[in-house]
Amino acid sequence: MKQPTMRIPQSLMLRIPREFTLDACGTERTTQVRNNWYTPEEAMVKPWDSEFVFLNPPQSRAKEDRLDVWCERAYAESKEPYNSEIWMLLPASPDTTYFHYLADKGLIWFLKGRVHFLEGSGQLGSPRFASMLVILGDHIEPNMVPWDWKKAVKRKT
Repeated sequence: MKQPTMRIPQSLMLRIPREFTLDACGTERTTQVRNNWYTPEEAMVKPWDSEFVFLNPPQSRAKEDRLDVWCERAYAESKEPYNSEIWMLLPASPDTTYFHYLADKGLIWFLKGRVHFLEGSGQLGSPRFASMLVILGDHIEPNMVPWDWKKAVKRKT
């Protein structure tokens, strides 16, 4: 399984209106939740027993890294009573199986502009795709909306 190598910039994370309690797919270097994260291997077998879960799944051509598998896992976990919300950062690709799987299951925020991920050196990586945040949970109404995250108010840390 491919390990996540790119870190999501704090400029985006501070604008998401949630304080996450679990990073379901991170490494010590890429996690968004200090002291409470799973590796990709752990995330596929352990319960995501946490109130607000963040997921930025690995993306490669390997079967276990396929985004449709990760989306099915996230949706199943969103139905567990111990999870309130699961937030996934994914490529915004409406021509994919995973997009159509999620389209009627959660709230999809299409991010305006590209997210410039941080590479191992700390430099901004060039984005190859647009991104979306998908929010899953029993109280979440399925919908699709644009989100200008760069204009959103930063939450206090």
